Amino acid sequence: MKEGETEISATLSPPWEPLSALLTCQPLAPTASVRRRVRLQPLPLQSGDILPDLLSADSPVDYDKLWKQFKNEFADFAEENVFASAEMTTILSLLHKYTSSMPAETATHQQNLAAPFDISLYMHLKTTAAIAACLHDNLSDDEIDALWRDDTAPSQRGLFALVKGDISGTQDFLYLLTSSGAARGLRARSFYLQLLTETIARWILRKAELSEINLLFAGGGHFYVLWPYSKTAEYIDEWRQKISATLWQAHRGDLYLNLGLVRITPDDFEENEAGGESQFAQKWSEVTRQMASHKQRKWLELGAENMQDYFFAPQEKGGTKEICDVCHFEGKMVFEKESETGKCERCREFEKLGKELRAPQYMITISRALARFIRFSRRIAKESWIWRATAAI
Repeated sequence: MKEGETEISATLSPPWEPLSALLTCQPLAPTASVRRRVRLQPLPLQSGDILPDLLSADSPVDYDKLWKQFKNEFADFAEENVFASAEMTTILSLLHKYTSSMPAETATHQQNLAAPFDISLYMHLKTTAAIAACLHDNLSDDEIDALWRDDTAPSQRGLFALVKGDISGTQDFLYLLTSSGAARGLRARSFYLQLLTETIARWILRKAELSEINLLFAGGGHFYVLWPYSKTAEYIDEWRQKISATLWQAHRGDLYLNLGLVRITPDDFEENEAGGESQFAQKWSEVTRQMASHKQRKWLELGAENMQDYFFAPQEKGGTKEICDVCHFEGKMVFEKESETGKCERCREFEKLGKELRAPQYMITISRALARFIRFSRRIAKESWIWRATAAI
């Protein structure tokens, strides 16, 4: 069914069904009568407020109130504002805040009244926008109109690319710990891996001149992005080489990014009317299989001229040089008196980060260019407004 088409729907009882919690909609979960649902509210910051519960129907008044809050906050942001590409993140965040608890639809198919509402309006809007961004990049206005009219000309063209990134070596990286400071180190390394995953995904998005709308998922050392095929196929080998070289310098082979790509046509988004796995679901499986074969040839993208230095040249001095009891690399060691454990500066920084993550209030991410500006402004204007502004950042 196309976006925007009308279908015959049954009247719900109750008519305003809350968003269903995804994990309670699986076959092994409780029945529909005890299905847990998400409370209709702006996205809360406290973890206890976001947990699903046994909720009754939402009220149309609740929807109206939440939507008015979104419109008012968006109006404050948009007032006399000339939108730039960087501000798309703010718009996306507002949608995340106000539409994450709304179901994408509020009517069911007549033949399946018990179907759960497990897709949020936020994810529906974000995915639709990602598809639209790819179409805009690949097709003219006339071609987009032809696609909408069900003309077959562009429907089999490879307009999209589903790209998957998978960081391997995460288990060894996470659990390479000693008993002293193990909890802090694990907390910090898990957090670092999440940041690394998101950073790599956003770096490639910037290279492709796309926004975070096209980032479908990032977590657990994996990310999935929907990109225009024309932009991705041409540069993916270059991106692989750049990312691999950077990871080798930072982690000396402990962490590796496997990057895979499959071509997607507009027809691949169609549901499989005969039942079974949809065409798009098959693409998710295909990109995973493609990466499995590439995983057997790690670091190949670095090139023969660099492999000698990376793999066969000495990386450390050896001999009686002290090594870290956690990561086993050489470096400047600090020994703990109680355990007589020697840790390098990087491992100690992980433990320090783990302490700071016990009760964080917020996190701000900035680009490298802004970081350089902050350092520069602190040097030249410590007492000026620039210092006060950057310190606040």
